[in-house]
Amino acid sequence: MREFIAVLVAIFALCGCEASTVGSSAVASAPSSHGQTVGANLTGYNHTDKTIGAFYVNGEWGGNITPGSGGGSFVCCVELPVPWRQGMTVKVTWEDHEGKMQAREVAVPEYNPRTLSALNVHFLRSGEIKVFANRLSLWHPDYPLKGKEAELRPGVPIVTLPRQ
Repeated sequence: MREFIAVLVAIFALCGCEASTVGSSAVASAPSSHGQTVGANLTGYNHTDKTIGAFYVNGEWGGNITPGSGGGSFVCCVELPVPWRQGMTVKVTWEDHEGKMQAREVAVPEYNPRTLSALNVHFLRSGEIKVFANRLSLWHPDYPLKGKEAELRPGVPIVTLPRQ
């Protein structure tokens, strides 16, 4: 167990997070001018047929995403406030398929900071961007994005994993 905790502390140090809650289900927390924050890994999903050259959340790089893909990796870390606040948004900036930088404020649905590990960013075919702060992937049966909107490729339903 000590080795596991040492590895977690090393990971948090590499991503610039403080491991003040090692051993709990929160990823990391650090004081901010508005209270506490929790570190969340960034994961991107591209539901469009155009490449996302690179994306950022609140200035933190999240990688690039080819059309109809995502969820296979993450980049560390973006800080989210604890507790969640009504009306909270994050700034999502991305390079579109023409190499132009775009930006949008995106609402963050309510999350539980004790059970989140990732901020999942979805670039949808409708042009909308949705984010979800949780510990689930798109393939989990309880993931909030459902139906045709969740499809990474049109007409190819997401196969959810069975509940355990």
